[in-house]
Amino acid sequence: MAGPASTSAAIRPARRADAGAIAVVHAQAWRESYGGILGPAAWDAGAEGRRLRQWRRILARPRQGGGTLVATLTGETVGFGAYGPQREDDRLADGEIYALYLLGRAQGLGLGRRLVAAMLARMRGWGATSADVWALERNEKACAFYAALGARPEARRIFSMQGRRVAERVFVWDDIDRLADLAER
Repeated sequence: MAGPASTSAAIRPARRADAGAIAVVHAQAWRESYGGILGPAAWDAGAEGRRLRQWRRILARPRQGGGTLVATLTGETVGFGAYGPQREDDRLADGEIYALYLLGRAQGLGLGRRLVAAMLARMRGWGATSADVWALERNEKACAFYAALGARPEARRIFSMQGRRVAERVFVWDDIDRLADLAER
């Protein structure tokens, strides 16, 4: 049985006017997701302003074949996902989820699954059959989420983030149809 929060939840394409709300969610979800991994570096006071400039640019000029979706609860933006064609030449997946963030208070309501399904459905619309997403290995919640959605962990890489060396792993959906179909129900 659906609860009251789930009945007021929606996934929709982002509009240029959403840049401010997306920036707030991006900065807050970043702190919630990475604060324990990156420590004080994740709590940068200027993050929201940088994210606002970033999202104004992204929403003004969407990547060919890509886009951004927002998740709302009772009209308030509580998450977003960005997706598009694969950006890395050595990857076999056609599409890529560039970003997926959901505020902690909005997790566990099915919005993350709905965002992923909707992004994969849109990728399938331009011909993608597979997709991937990168997640920090120490972000166990995100890694478990992607695995629960049927993505398999594959390549690993180490890089510098916020002055720390971190590992991330790519999760791959070899066939996006099952999840993409969920968005169309």
